[in-house]
Amino acid sequence: REGVMFIGDAPAAAERIEGVPGGIREVVREARLERAIALRVGDPPETVIAAAGDWITPADVPAFRLFGAQVTAALASAEALAAVWARNQLVEVSATAPGLADFFARGSAVVQEALACDGVAIWLLDAEHDELLLGHFLGENPEILAPFARVPVSSSRYFGPLLRGGRPEVLHLDDLEEPERRAFGAAGFQSFATVPLRIRSRVVGVMTVGFRQRRDPHQAVIGTLRGLAGPFAAAVETQRLVDDLRRRVSELELMNVTAV
Repeated sequence: REGVMFIGDAPAAAERIEGVPGGIREVVREARLERAIALRVGDPPETVIAAAGDWITPADVPAFRLFGAQVTAALASAEALAAVWARNQLVEVSATAPGLADFFARGSAVVQEALACDGVAIWLLDAEHDELLLGHFLGENPEILAPFARVPVSSSRYFGPLLRGGRPEVLHLDDLEEPERRAFGAAGFQSFATVPLRIRSRVVGVMTVGFRQRRDPHQAVIGTLRGLAGPFAAAVETQRLVDDLRRRVSELELMNVTAV
């Protein structure tokens, strides 16, 4: 309950705890170390650290609790620094990319590294037709997204609620319906997360990341992904403004030619 526990019979505890690899159980038995302290670290506490030794006593629990708090703080700092690094990388990519396609290619690589994900997909919103159009995919097996190159928002069980204000969350393969479950399962994906790309209150697209290893719903995937979505939304909006300007220039040139 408190995140730290004194263990008086480590070999017996290793046999009882679910999920402990057999190799660890064997090492504990061979070491013949009876006493141990196990503590959960992280925010939320998803990682377990164990120390074993004949010198360990219940009186050591407070010191290990303090150590666990220090490890949790260090992990949080590392995650924050990684997110800041990724945002800075995206700012640099945004400043140097010659076009939207190049920004998507280089920017999605930054997202992939920051989240250790196996796929990054970006859909752009066609507001006139209320559709999401696939703009970019980074990952293996790009053919799995061919059936989803054009997604009607109103009939999408996944994107529709999200674009209407739903809360982003980490989903697992079992949470998806067909044909998404079959297609993404065949490619080995286990978990997914999607956030809208927004310019102020206006949605311009969505970004989805996929993982081949199951991710816990409480992991800080959504928070990091939200922080990285801003430069993508800005790039999409900048491209829209450039396209509008080019169209207006073309219309003015055509009007001048017609007038002559």
